[in-house]
Amino acid sequence: MLVPNSVTVLVADDDAAVRQALADLISDEPGMRLVAIATNADEAIHFAGEHRPTVALLDVRMPGGGGLRAAREIAVCSPGTRVLALSAYEEKTGVYEMMEVGSSGYLVKGSSDAELVDAIFRTARGQLNMSANLATACFQDLLRDIRESEHAEAVHRKSQEQFRGLLESALDAMVVVNARGEIEAVNMQVERLFRYERSELVGHPVERLLAERFREALVAHRERYIAVAQSRPTAVGLELTACRKDGTEFPVDISLSPLEADEGRLVAAIRDITERRQAAEAQRKSESQFIALVESSPDAMVMVDASGIIRLVNTQTEVLFGYARNELIGRPAERLLPERFRDSHVFHPAADLGNPTTGPPRAPLELVGRRKDGSEFPTDISMSVISSDAGQLAAARVRDLTERKRAAADLEASFELVRKIGLERQELLGHLVRAEEAERLRISADIHDDSIQAMTAAGLRLQQLRKRLTTTKEVEALDKLEEAIQGSVSRLRHLMFDLRPLALDRTGLAAALRTQLERIQSEVGLEFEVENRLTTEPPSETRVILYRIAMEALVNVRKHARAHRVRVRLEDVDRGWEAQINDDGDGFQPNGGSAPGHLGLTAMRERAQMAGGWWKLESSPGSGTNISFWLPAVEPVPQVVLPRLSA
Repeated sequence: MLVPNSVTVLVADDDAAVRQALADLISDEPGMRLVAIATNADEAIHFAGEHRPTVALLDVRMPGGGGLRAAREIAVCSPGTRVLALSAYEEKTGVYEMMEVGSSGYLVKGSSDAELVDAIFRTARGQLNMSANLATACFQDLLRDIRESEHAEAVHRKSQEQFRGLLESALDAMVVVNARGEIEAVNMQVERLFRYERSELVGHPVERLLAERFREALVAHRERYIAVAQSRPTAVGLELTACRKDGTEFPVDISLSPLEADEGRLVAAIRDITERRQAAEAQRKSESQFIALVESSPDAMVMVDASGIIRLVNTQTEVLFGYARNELIGRPAERLLPERFRDSHVFHPAADLGNPTTGPPRAPLELVGRRKDGSEFPTDISMSVISSDAGQLAAARVRDLTERKRAAADLEASFELVRKIGLERQELLGHLVRAEEAERLRISADIHDDSIQAMTAAGLRLQQLRKRLTTTKEVEALDKLEEAIQGSVSRLRHLMFDLRPLALDRTGLAAALRTQLERIQSEVGLEFEVENRLTTEPPSETRVILYRIAMEALVNVRKHARAHRVRVRLEDVDRGWEAQINDDGDGFQPNGGSAPGHLGLTAMRERAQMAGGWWKLESSPGSGTNISFWLPAVEPVPQVVLPRLSA
C-alpha cells in the first residue's frame, strides 16, 4: 500500500516547457515526490544513481543517446528504479526497443494528466503501461510472428518428406554421406544396383561401394570437394569402378552435390556406365566416318597428325587461306600462321594425341592466320582429338574473326556509352533522393522538437488549470480546448510518420507499409493484406522510392477507389524489386478521360522511370485497379563485360 510521498520520480526531457510542466504536475500530486530533473541521458543516469528514484520518466528522444541508453544504464546503476518511456511517436518499433532494455511502459506525449499520474503509480507497482491501440498492435505483431514460425516448421517438415520422396524416386542410385564419409541414407536404386540391404550400408563408410583399389582416391576427392563446396556446388564426371556385395565390379560415374545449409553432408549420385562405356567403344570404331563430314563444315577444318603434319583439309580451308588442297596436305600446319607465331606449336597436339581416349575440344585460341598471299587476319582456333582408321588426329577448326572483331569493337563502344549514361542517371537520382529525404527528416525533427513539445507543454498547463476551475462551463470549455490540442498533437505525429517513417529504416519496407495500412484501416475500415516475398531488403535509396510510389497508390485507393480491400505484394524480380497494389474498388477507364488522382498517377510513373524502372496500370470500371512497378537497385553500374566471342 502506497503512502504519501512514497513514489519518488525522476523527470528527463530535453524540452524546457515539457520538463517544467511535468515537474509541476508531479509536485502537485499527493503520494508523489519529484527528486530530480534531467535535460539529457547523461544527467538522467547520474541523478538515478544518486537519488535511486522509484520511477524514471524518460523522453525517448533526448541528447546523449536518448531514453534507450538512459534506461539501459539506469538498470545497472539503480536496479530498483522502474522506467516509464515518454515519446512523441506512437509506433511499435520504439515500444519494442524500450521494452527490450527494461521499460515498464510507453506513453505518448499529449496524454491527459490523469493518464500520466495513473501510469506513474502503475509503474511504481510494477504494472505495464501502454495505450490499448498500441498494445493491440504489438500483440498482433507477436501473434503474426508465432504463426509464421509455426508455418516455417511445417514447411521444414514437409521439405524433409519431399527430400525423402525425391531420394526414392531418383533414377540413379542416391547416397547421402556425412562429413566423416559415413552413409546416412540410400534409396532403393542403391539396393538394386549393389545388392546390399539398406541396413548393411547405413553407418558404414561410403568407400565400401567401390573396388578396393579406388577407395583412397574417393576419400581424397570427397575431402577436396567438401573444402571447396561453396565455390563448386556440383562435381560430376568422376569415373571409378564399383563393387557389388558379391564382389563383381562395374564402371560407375559419381556426381557429388552439397546439401544446402548443412556443411560437410553430400549427396552422391551413382550411375552404372557399363552401357555407356560399350557405346563409347563402338563410337571410337565408327569415328572414321566423321572425317567425311569435315568437308561439309562451314568453318575451315584442318586435320593434323601427332607430328604436326596436315593430313586433311576441307574446301573452306582452301577458300579462307587461298591455298590449293595439294599445297597443304603433307606440309607443316604452321605455314597457316605468320612467322612470329610458328614457334608457339599451336598445331602440335602431341599432349592431346597421347590421351588414349577422345577428349573434348580445347577452348578456342585467338591468333592471327596468314593467307598464301601474305595477308593476315584474326582467327580463333579450336582443337579436339578424334580417332580414325589412320590413328588419332587433332581436328583444328579455324574461323575468320574479322567481321566479329569489328562488330565487337562497335558493341563495346555502345556499352561504354550506356554505362556512362547509367552512372550519371543513378548519381543524379541518388542525389535527388537523399536531398528530398534529408529535407523531410529536417521538417519531421522540427515538428518533434518544436511544435509537439510546445503543444504538449500547453496541454499539461491546461490540465493543471483544470484544478483551479470552479464552474461547469469553464470545465467544458477547457475540455474542448484540451481535445483540440490532443487532436493537433495526434495529427502532427501522423505528419512526422508520413514525412519519414522510422520503421522504413529500422524494420524495412514491408513493415513500414503495414504500419501505414493499419492506420488507414483504423480511419476508414479498409481491409488489407501485405504479402512480403522479399529475400533481401532494398538499399536505402531504392527502398525510399518504392515506399513513396506505394504510398501514392494507397492514398489514391483511400481517396478515390471506394474499395473494401487492398492487397500489397513485394518480391525480388530480375535483379530488382517489384511491388503490386491491387484493390477491389470502382475502377476506371485509364484512357477514357480524366482518371481519379491522375496527377498522382503521373508522379508515380515519373518516379519509377527516373529510377530506371517501369510502372504499369490496369483498371476497368467495376473491376478494381492494379498498379505494379519495378525498380533496380540504386548502386554504381558495374563495368560492362562483353561475352567471349566463340563458335
